[in-house]
Amino acid sequence: MNNLFMIAFNNMKKQKGDMITFFVMILISSFLIFNSASDIMGISKAYDKRFEEVNGAHMLAAVDRSDVSRECIEKAFEKGGISEYESTPVIYGAVQYKNGRDDSYMDYEFIFERFNDDPQIMDVVPEGTTLADDEVLLPLLMKGSFEEGDVLALKIDEDDYELKVAGFTENPYFCSSMNIAMNYVYVSPSFFEGLDGKELVNVKKFDLYKGIVDAPDADLGKIEQEITEEYNRLITPYTEQDPEAGYELGLTINWSLVRMGNTIFPYVAVAIILVFALMILLISLITISFSVSNFIQRNMKNTGILEACGYTVRELKNALTLQLLLVALAGTAAGIAISFFSIPVMGSVFTYLLGITWNQNIDMTAALIATALMFLVVFITVRIISRKYNSVTVLDALRGGISSHNFKKNFFSFEKTDLPLPVTLSLKETFGSLRKNIAMVLIVAILTISTLIGFGMMENFKVDKDSPLFSVMGFELGNMGIVAQEGLSDDLREIEGVKNVYVSQTRELTVEYQGVSEKYNTFGVEDMEYAINTVLIEGRVPKSDNEIMLTWTVAKDLGAQVGDVVTLKAGDKTAEFIVVGLNQKMQNAGRTTVVTLDAFERLDIRSNISEYYITSEDGVDYKTLESRVKDYAEEHDIQLMTSNTEDLMEGSVSGIATALKAMGIILAVLTALIVIFVESLIVRAKITREWRGMGINKALGMSTMELISQIAISNIPAIITGCLLGALLAQPAGKAVIMGAFSYMGIKKIAFGLPFFWIAVTAAGIILIALLTSGTAGLKVRKLIPIEMITEE
Repeated sequence: MNNLFMIAFNNMKKQKGDMITFFVMILISSFLIFNSASDIMGISKAYDKRFEEVNGAHMLAAVDRSDVSRECIEKAFEKGGISEYESTPVIYGAVQYKNGRDDSYMDYEFIFERFNDDPQIMDVVPEGTTLADDEVLLPLLMKGSFEEGDVLALKIDEDDYELKVAGFTENPYFCSSMNIAMNYVYVSPSFFEGLDGKELVNVKKFDLYKGIVDAPDADLGKIEQEITEEYNRLITPYTEQDPEAGYELGLTINWSLVRMGNTIFPYVAVAIILVFALMILLISLITISFSVSNFIQRNMKNTGILEACGYTVRELKNALTLQLLLVALAGTAAGIAISFFSIPVMGSVFTYLLGITWNQNIDMTAALIATALMFLVVFITVRIISRKYNSVTVLDALRGGISSHNFKKNFFSFEKTDLPLPVTLSLKETFGSLRKNIAMVLIVAILTISTLIGFGMMENFKVDKDSPLFSVMGFELGNMGIVAQEGLSDDLREIEGVKNVYVSQTRELTVEYQGVSEKYNTFGVEDMEYAINTVLIEGRVPKSDNEIMLTWTVAKDLGAQVGDVVTLKAGDKTAEFIVVGLNQKMQNAGRTTVVTLDAFERLDIRSNISEYYITSEDGVDYKTLESRVKDYAEEHDIQLMTSNTEDLMEGSVSGIATALKAMGIILAVLTALIVIFVESLIVRAKITREWRGMGINKALGMSTMELISQIAISNIPAIITGCLLGALLAQPAGKAVIMGAFSYMGIKKIAFGLPFFWIAVTAAGIILIALLTSGTAGLKVRKLIPIEMITEE
C-alpha cells in the first residue's frame, strides 16, 4: 500500500498544475452541490421553525366586522376543529406607497394590523419592540427597498401619510410576494384607530381570525374546506334576508398551502444552482480524463519500468485511482469547509428568497451526500480512464507507447498551404487530436448552455408586463384594476384610451369528481371573449353556465379531463359542470378553475360587486387612464376602488426577478473562471507534451511569439464549434429547465427567448477568455532554449 501512495504522490508532483485545476473545480462543484443539498433539506425546516417560534396559526380567515359574520365564523371554527383562536381588526386594500426619498408611488395590497404588545397567536413582532405613533413595522421582504429610519409614504384614498420604519417582522404567512401578494404591516394603535374611523373607498375593514388545530397530523386543507362550507351554510339565511348587507368571507387560507407556496421559488432557485454545480462536476471529469490520458501516454517509459519491476496493471490502476480520489476528497473537504464559513453570506441570500431569516445550521446529511457523490463519480471515472493500461504491453511501454500516427491524414501539409506557419501548425494540432477536440467542444457547449440559461433567466424574468414570464402566467390583470358594482363593463369600454375590459368575481368553491373533493379558487368571468392572457393547453374556454375550465394541475389532482363532468359546491348549493378546457395559471400554485358569472348565479353566489381589469391602448399611461375612469365615476355617481395592476405585479415578482438576475451574473462569472481553468490545463498539457517539438521548431527559426500564437489559436476551432453547438441547444435546454422548475404549477407552455445580443456576448467572452488564458499560459515557451534540449540526454 505504501508503494501505491509513493506512485500516487509522485504522479501528483508531475501533474501539479493539472491536479491544482482539478482540485479547484472539485472545490467549486462540491461547494455548490453541498449548499444546494443543504438548502433543499433546510427550506421547509426554516419555515417550520419560524412557524413554531411565533406560535403560528394553522388557519386564517377574514370576515367583515358585522356581528353576524363573527358569529358564523366562530361557529365554523369550532365545527372545523379549531381549538384556540384570536381575532384582530385589520384594514386591507390597495394603497399607494413609496420610500420617502423616491419620486413616484407604487400601487400594492397592504394589510394594516394594530400593534399589540401581547398576542398569543402569530406573535411575529420582535421581543421588546415598541412603536411610536408615527412608526411602522414592515415585512422583511421589503428590506430591499427600505432600511430602519426610512420613511414609508402612503396615499390611502386621497389622504397622505408618512410613517418612520422602526423595524421588520417575519410573518411566515406574508413573507413571499409570489405566494400572497400583500405587505402585512403593523402600525400604532393611534394611527390604526384614526384610519379605522374614516369612511374609506379603496380599503376595507375586516376581523382577521387566527386559529390553531390541536391534531398535529390534521389535513389542514380539508379543515379549511369544512370551515368555508360551514360558514357559507350559516351565512346564507342572513344573506337571503338582506342581500345588500355584504356579509363577506375574505382571505381564507391554511398553513399547509402557504408553506407549500412559500417553498416553490426557493426550490426553483436551488435546483438551478444544483444543475449548474453538476455541470461543473461533469466538466471537471471530462477535463481531468483528458489530462490523465495525456499523462499516461507521456509517462509510458516509467510505466514500462514499473511493470518490468513487478508492478501489475491492477496496481498501477489502483495508484491512479488513489491519486485522483485523494485530490477529489481534498477538494470536497475544502468546499464543505468553505461552506461552513460562508453560512452568513449564503444565509443572507436565502433570507432574501424566503422572506424570513435563514435559521438552519449546516446539514451533515448533505455533507455526507456531497462527499459520497464526489467519491462515487470520481471513482467510476478514474476506473474508466485507467483501462488504457490494459492495452499496453511492457515492451510497448518501454518504447514510449504505441505509435499510431497515420501519415496519410495530413490535412494541412506545408507544401500545399499558403497559411502562416503558426496557423498551419495549429490546424494540424486541431485536426490531428480528434478526441481532445471533441472533449473541448463538449466542455464549451456545456458552459455556453449554462451561461445562456443564466442570461435567459435575466431576460425572460424581467419585471415587465411584456416579458415572456407574464405571457405564461395566465394573469388577466391589464393595466388598471377596479372594484365596483356590476354592469359597468360596456360603459368602461367606451372610455377614451380603453382597449379591453375583463370582468370577474372570485370565490373558493369545492370541486368534486369521482370521490375526490378539493377546494379551489374559482373565477366567475362575465365574458371569456375579453380574456387576452389565458393560456389554453387543451379544449376551449367556458361560454355557457354549465361549463368549466380547469388548470392542468387541477385536472391532474382530480383525475379529470376534457369532456368529464365535475360537481361544484358552494354551501348547500351544488351544480354539475362539463370540463371544456384546460389552461395554465401560476396563481394559487397553479390550481384554479374558471366558469362564467352565470354559473355563479346557478350557485347563488353571484355578487353585485365585480372586479374590472382594464387594458389601455398604446400610449395611454396609468395616470391618464385613472383620471378618465374617475371622471366617469364622478359623472355617474359610482363608488369604485382603483389600483395599478402593473405595480401590483411588479411588487409580486421583483424579488424573484432580482434573485434570478443575480444567479445569471453568478453563472457568467463561474463560466469565466472555468474557461480559465480548463484552457490553462489544456495549454499546459500541450506545452509539456510538445516541449521537444517546440524546441525543434524554434531551432528551425520560429520565434517565441509565433509559438505563443500557435498555442493561443490551437483550440479556437473547437471553442467556436462548442459555442455554436451550445447556442443552438441553449434555448430548448433553457425551456426544459424552466418547465421542469415550474412543473408543480402545471406549466405546459412556456416562452424562453434568447436575444442574439446575449449569444454574441457569451461566445465572444468565452473565446476572448480562452485566447487570453492560452496566450498567458503559453508564455512559458520563452524559457525554451533549443541547445539545452540537445544536451539533455
